[in-house]
Amino acid sequence: MISLRHADISLDLDELQGGRATAWKVADHELLGYNSTHEIEYGMYPMAPWAGRISGNEVSRDGRSYPQPINFAPWAIHGLVLTEPFAVVEREPHHVVLQREFSSTWPWSGGVRCAWTLDDDGLTTEVTCYSRSEDFPAVLGWHPWFRRAIDGVQASWTTDCNEMLIRGDDSLPTGERCTVDLDHGPFDDVLTGGRTASIEWQGILRIEIENSQPWFVVFDELSEFICIEPQTGPADGLSDRHAPITFVTPEQPLVMRTQWRFIRGPQANSV
Repeated sequence: MISLRHADISLDLDELQGGRATAWKVADHELLGYNSTHEIEYGMYPMAPWAGRISGNEVSRDGRSYPQPINFAPWAIHGLVLTEPFAVVEREPHHVVLQREFSSTWPWSGGVRCAWTLDDDGLTTEVTCYSRSEDFPAVLGWHPWFRRAIDGVQASWTTDCNEMLIRGDDSLPTGERCTVDLDHGPFDDVLTGGRTASIEWQGILRIEIENSQPWFVVFDELSEFICIEPQTGPADGLSDRHAPITFVTPEQPLVMRTQWRFIRGPQANSV
């Protein structure tokens, strides 16, 4: 277990279990929780080389299909590193870099590197997918399980995203889009067209999230958690059904930088 500290912020990372955060405190308020002990339902973890669900539980390239392991039946969901041990590449009291190569089920040589850095304002994360061989498609993301209530105060969330990918009966995007209506929830949906989102426990804390790419997934169907997930592309993003595919090359890795900025106490009240 790795513990990072800066001012009133603490972050505990389990480098042996997907390089995930298992605890994240600001001014003694715990932000993360456990819906279960299943690998996709607790803490905050990187998703790579895909985020969300993928059609047919496989990735296709040049006429060939490569099945991926099902880890949350009936889905191969959120990538290949959720339970894998990461190596520590850099480590300081407020900063760490973790790295992991992809398993043999991924048909290309490459991996993912995750940097976590605490400062006075909050947390900056940077996740990088790299190739050691040839080009391959990828989508990156972070999946935090934020507690819905802190000290009895219920969280609310918002975003500047203005489009939503319509979800079909199979839980995958249909290819159609609509305007985001934040009053029409609950959500388990891909949002795009903006780069910011926030979650707020009024009078206690607001987290302002700014992402380098214009994609988020929001999952708020549960009574105890809200998941606001910055990503580099949509669910099923290894295909071109919903957006252009992003390819990782040996010369050009895929990088997502996300800032999680804290506004504490009474200043966190909605305006």
